[in-house]
Amino acid sequence: MIYRDLTAANDMPDLPEDIILDDVWVPSIQRLKKKRVVLETEAIAWDTALNDG
Repeated sequence: MIYRDLTAANDMPDLPEDIILDDVWVPSIQRLKKKRVVLETEAIAWDTALNDG
């Protein structure tokens, strides 16, 4: 999911350190704050896996 937060930077709390699904957490927090969340089905994103081992 690609998201764009159009609100002020201080409107978004810091991500919890143990978060696994930030792409679920971020829009959920926005909706709890009564913010509008729009999903774009044709968005394209590239992600790089972390080498944490």
